[in-house]
Amino acid sequence: MQKHVFFSFIIFFTAALLSTTAALAQMRRPSPEVQAKMLKDSLQLSDDQTAKITDILAEAQKDQQDAMSANQGDRQAMRSAMMGIMKNTDKKITTLLSTEQAQKFESMQKNRREHMMRQRQAKQDSTK
Repeated sequence: MQKHVFFSFIIFFTAALLSTTAALAQMRRPSPEVQAKMLKDSLQLSDDQTAKITDILAEAQKDQQDAMSANQGDRQAMRSAMMGIMKNTDKKITTLLSTEQAQKFESMQKNRREHMMRQRQAKQDSTK
């Protein structure tokens, strides 16, 4: 009887941990629809551009999930895969934009990269 209770607890704990991990992963990055809406507001995108960008972002999200699954435990390989996916996604989005929108998008991306570098540096500094 105690074994049954123990195994039930282990199964429950594992299920709770997996659902929490999935929820945290989704909280880190907004859905493709939300990301596209933010870009629509920032870049004054047309409805057609927004729909195409939503599809691009959804594909990127799937590619990122696949990369995480394929590279579990290998942080360098995962980082490399993620950087490639981000560059490819940005390139696809840029092809849909007008010159003015593309310039503003590049500025936004530059700010994003700088923010990521500052976060990475702060994390490294806090572990010293």
